[in-house]
Amino acid sequence: MFRDVGELRVKESNRLELIAANLRAVGMKAEVQGNDLHVEGTEQTPRGKVETAKDHRLAMAFAVLGTVDGAKIRLSEKKSVGISYPNFFRDLKRCFTS
Repeated sequence: MFRDVGELRVKESNRLELIAANLRAVGMKAEVQGNDLHVEGTEQTPRGKVETAKDHRLAMAFAVLGTVDGAKIRLSEKKSVGISYPNFFRDLKRCFTS
């Protein structure tokens, strides 16, 4: 459980609701209750399409989740990452190709 994370609602997007919705979209259990985010882990490999809402932090976070062995995460867009980290995808790929 992540407590008192209501400030995530007033960033570039409503990150709190989007995190929960996107976790559900990839097969996890996630629910917002007030300012708390409840997440229940699963043995299931994350798979599904994630809505980034053009929020660079959401795109990067779910791209990292996509590095889990066997994961199949599709981002609704990737351009937003250029706002804060133009080489993010190149560097992420480099982390897993040695």
